[in-house]
Amino acid sequence: MTTYKDPVKQKSREKQREFIAKNLLSFKKPKDVRVVCFPGAEAEGEEALEVKEIYDSLGIPRQNIVGLEADPERAKRLRKAELGIIVEQKLDLDFFKETGRQFDIISLDYTGYRDESKWQALHQIAGRQILYGNGILCTNYSANRESKKYQKQLFLLQQDLVLHDEENGNKPKSLEQEIKSFIKGEKDLDLKKIRDALTYRTLMIMRMGTSALKGIKLLTTHQNYDEAQKVLKKFEEEEKETDPLLVNFCLENRYESGMGNAGHSHPLSYLYRKMNMELLGNFIMKNNGINKNLANFFVDYLVEKEMKAQYPKNIERYSYISNKNTRMEMDLISFMSAERFYKKFNNNVIYNPETGKLTLINLNNKKLFEIWKEVRKQKHFDVPERIYLGSSWESPKRKERISKGDAIDLLRSGCSPAEISECYRGFTKMQLAAFKAHYITMGKEIL
Repeated sequence: MTTYKDPVKQKSREKQREFIAKNLLSFKKPKDVRVVCFPGAEAEGEEALEVKEIYDSLGIPRQNIVGLEADPERAKRLRKAELGIIVEQKLDLDFFKETGRQFDIISLDYTGYRDESKWQALHQIAGRQILYGNGILCTNYSANRESKKYQKQLFLLQQDLVLHDEENGNKPKSLEQEIKSFIKGEKDLDLKKIRDALTYRTLMIMRMGTSALKGIKLLTTHQNYDEAQKVLKKFEEEEKETDPLLVNFCLENRYESGMGNAGHSHPLSYLYRKMNMELLGNFIMKNNGINKNLANFFVDYLVEKEMKAQYPKNIERYSYISNKNTRMEMDLISFMSAERFYKKFNNNVIYNPETGKLTLINLNNKKLFEIWKEVRKQKHFDVPERIYLGSSWESPKRKERISKGDAIDLLRSGCSPAEISECYRGFTKMQLAAFKAHYITMGKEIL
């Protein structure tokens, strides 16, 4: 029987345990750490292996751990085991939509790939600030071949990331042509490359902070706001006229994130944010007599502080093949809160949204430039290569073929059709059940 007790899975838990010890318990006591995870209860006696193999050895009290299990039977098994953890019989997305708690560790050990509901769960975590500012997010997803529908969503997510690269000076090669080739079935996807980019997508969502679910007030109150709406509306209308195929593909296949199909002018869209941040930068630049780069730097600070952004502090990435022959990809990410990220600015920058004036306290030009350089350096975070931990998969041995007469003899001796089918090849369970009915129950003779 396939179980969760698998050597390479245990190795992945060791990596997770070491990461938590190094990146959280170095400054926080185990008794104060709060955890939410999928403890697992696939079989009797294997309840909450993650709790036993990770959190127990770190000294984190079981009463501080919330275990999510949507399956009623497994949830019952977890409660019956009396492990001392809090068991919530809920889907992860439902729990993150409803909970009023915050956690130091959120461990999402999925068995499937990253579908829409899993992205929505991350939006809830970021938007509702469920992970403490300096907490740890652990994700584990299947990397088997995705459905065509999900491949389309993956492709669009990858294009979003390419657009972000373009903003940093890396011009994508005929982006629209790539999308059209894929829509027409002329282009195959490099799934490995796309999956790799999903780590960046996770980081983008966490950096969105509260804006993963709601608009940013600062961007809707500046004096250039109405101008931005006109520009965005015109851009949307032009896009729909010039390239309806591309626009329809984007609208039909992007995943829900609280934004739905409201378009570019919706307060949660990236284009909306980019446009309004640029215009807010112009407003600040004009009213403070500073250059564009410095004005945009202050915009980043003010916006990211409002939305309580979270930045990666450390990342480790692993892959392995489970004993179920599933390739898994695990990301371990520790975060830093915007408050800590901009700690040298805290209480030293006062912004008046009505006039656009900035008041700087205890910040001369030299100190300001030093902070600017430090923050820019921290923002350019390199995601490490994925480390392969190995495989626990063993191909099943070829079963011995059984004759019809031997099968009937085993049925007469009390073996069930399922037991015979598991041990021998040659007949299905249904065929064996028919043998039992005809030759044993009804007494028919073997010809």
